[in-house]
Amino acid sequence: MADTNYGPDFNESLLTKLINYLRHRNPQKLIIAFLRKFKGIIDSTFHKGINFARKNDLSGYIQYIGSAEFREALWGSAKKHIWIIFFFCLGILLMCNPLAIAGFASTGIVAGSLAAAWHSSIGSVAAGSLFAGLQSAGATLSTAIPVVGAVIIGLVIAWGRITVVKKSLMST
Repeated sequence: MADTNYGPDFNESLLTKLINYLRHRNPQKLIIAFLRKFKGIIDSTFHKGINFARKNDLSGYIQYIGSAEFREALWGSAKKHIWIIFFFCLGILLMCNPLAIAGFASTGIVAGSLAAAWHSSIGSVAAGSLFAGLQSAGATLSTAIPVVGAVIIGLVIAWGRITVVKKSLMST
């Protein structure tokens, strides 16, 4: 029998599946898998940068950036600082306000959005349901979510600066 909070015809949505999938996964492994998946795009971006640098006669820089040594060092650094990358990406995601993008705006559900499609598929919304919670969060936290994202990014940058200063003091 379907969960009554989601209506009698509720079928587990893609969002619910994604939430359940992420809930049982290690974020570090997810980020590494993401980086591996888009390694070709990352390499392509590096090659575009190299071509730009060649046009501007930055040959020494180009040779290093184009080397396998640099890519391996970058990949190693990404693995070493996976939590910094995770929280930085989380901050960026929150600054984009995913609830508003999905259609849960401060003024209500946005017509033609993912939220509107979901709303039309479930009919009347039961109090306490996931949809009601997202609608409430979208209405009340429309400015707080991006601010939290900015704070997270600020903390990541501050932590990075503190780490750099700490390393420089330890080396002297």
